Amino acid sequence: MYEVGVTMPKFTIDGALTVNEHGEIVYVNSNIEEVLGYEGEELLGMHLNELISHPFLQLSPSAKRKMKAIRKTGELIDISLLVTDTFQIDGASFYTAFIFDLTKQTERIKKSTLSVLEKLEKIEASVAESLV
Repeated sequence: MYEVGVTMPKFTIDGALTVNEHGEIVYVNSNIEEVLGYEGEELLGMHLNELISHPFLQLSPSAKRKMKAIRKTGELIDISLLVTDTFQIDGASFYTAFIFDLTKQTERIKKSTLSVLEKLEKIEASVAESLV
């Protein structure tokens, strides 16, 4: 096993994990547990494709993409995934993936949209009343 954890921050806003060139998870930070609901040890050896809605090997490094992730409970959540460029340790290739949980942001957008729709309905009703 490679000591890849030293190459990535242990404290990020959301989750972070390191995967090998085959997409297998070899390191996770503790924040990933809160985002996905898994204990860190459960994720080690798991393929990243088991957690995200886009095939890992088709993701472009340094590109941030919105997609779905699957929590341990089976719940789908909105995330933004940023995969770093490849780094090498003893000839083996690794990537770090930062997972940003968009659940709260998505909920705020939904509430804001509903609020705007409610206001539009009130305006529409007011205009309709004034025309009668």
